[in-house]
Amino acid sequence: MRPKIIVWNDRSLIHFVLSKYIQQNYDCDLYSIYDVTEGPKKYFQKQKFVEFKKSWFFHEYIFKTKRQPDLEYLKNIEKKYDIPLWLIASNDRFFYKFNKFYKFSYDEILQILEDEIKLFEEILDEVKPNIVLMQMSNLQHNHIFYKICLAKNIKVLSPHGARIDIDPTKSTNASKMYLGDEANLCLPLPNENDIIKNGNEDFPLEENNEKFSFQLENSKTSYFKAAINFLINKNDNMDTHYTYFGRNKIKVIFEMISYELTKKYRYSFMEKNLQHEIDESNFVYFPLHQEMERVLLIGAPFYTNQVEIVKNIANSLPLGYKLFVKDHPTMNARGWRSVSDMKKMMELHNVVLLHPLVNSNEIIKKCNLVISITGTASIQAATFGKPSISLEKIGLYKISTVNIINSIKELPMTIRKALEQKVDEKEIQIFKKAIESKAFEFRFSDMSNVFNNFLTTGGYNANTEINDEKVLEISGKFNEEMDYASKQYIKKIKEEIV
Repeated sequence: MRPKIIVWNDRSLIHFVLSKYIQQNYDCDLYSIYDVTEGPKKYFQKQKFVEFKKSWFFHEYIFKTKRQPDLEYLKNIEKKYDIPLWLIASNDRFFYKFNKFYKFSYDEILQILEDEIKLFEEILDEVKPNIVLMQMSNLQHNHIFYKICLAKNIKVLSPHGARIDIDPTKSTNASKMYLGDEANLCLPLPNENDIIKNGNEDFPLEENNEKFSFQLENSKTSYFKAAINFLINKNDNMDTHYTYFGRNKIKVIFEMISYELTKKYRYSFMEKNLQHEIDESNFVYFPLHQEMERVLLIGAPFYTNQVEIVKNIANSLPLGYKLFVKDHPTMNARGWRSVSDMKKMMELHNVVLLHPLVNSNEIIKKCNLVISITGTASIQAATFGKPSISLEKIGLYKISTVNIINSIKELPMTIRKALEQKVDEKEIQIFKKAIESKAFEFRFSDMSNVFNNFLTTGGYNANTEINDEKVLEISGKFNEEMDYASKQYIKKIKEEIV
């Protein structure tokens, strides 16, 4: 029987294009769930690029008639699949504090959950897929779909960064990927003699760097063009997609102006008040996560208040140590952190707030200990010979000097224990070797950025209409990469459905 594969296609289009190459190299039936806006939807409704047996457009099924949610149905779903629905939904970026355009009521959220879960059950019961291909879930609806698939013993394959040899000064980070249904399993480290080399030949990335700077226009031109397109075109999504509720043109324009002014003010504050040099001998390093971000909202839902986490860490430090805190440089895309939050952290006696552009590698090299919520910094610390603490599981394999705590109450004693630990270089080499045995070259994030830049007006307008010419041009530019990646996907698919 031909394998059945559901592909979750969103705005990045990586898995959409990849599906074509999988179809060319593997005898299977493909199905698609489209999670896209009205602009690109017109293309997908008539596209011939990939042959899908059947497709569903997610937003066509969600919140089309207002009614009282069926609470008993949702309660049964929680029991049936062992999924904490409200924990997932309450931290979704559209239902949480980040939505500046629309405040959903409790009943509205429950109705959306009911609609989407009924759709997911209908699709999965009809198709009975062997495999689901999707990016790592980043919103409540695709995360719930992912959780239901796992509960039904349907294998989900998502690309995860290998988290080895990561250098924030390079643009080719996370080029090594592995496929699986979970990024942070923290499995016991295998015996070195049991690690089998995967036999993959590395893709020649250095010869293809030009491709990853390819885009339609420069950033400012794209930003201006996206704004003009938004003003002159019909705003259908506000009526058809719950994620666009409240985004009328006046509100969006006001928010854009406010965002730009606030961003300049915050950066000016950072330039004048945050420390640019690392001048302490004994300190613990805590890198802040970008907000809003999947790592916190889905990956660490009990640790979303990072200011409070900073306070708890600072209060847990031994005397003689300071806590160095640095924001993620990608907060630039979010307009930087609020001045109010920065001031709260700076008011703590033993906290030093560093400028976001200070080199993270240099901080880790000079610190005594790294603490993160669930970030790459904990693994990165081990590669620099530094112990670390993570508040959530991190990494495919467990490293002994990456201490994972079960409760914030454990921080004071765990910090003292970790400060005495010495990193075993041999263990790190085995860790890297184990990851390498499962990894292959695939610059998924970089490629997604290029696709977004080209297909969505510099990445600023997800509602940009697309056509065959554009899809063929951008997919053709990455023909070799896609062909190579599709063969790695097929190899993993075959392993999973044997």
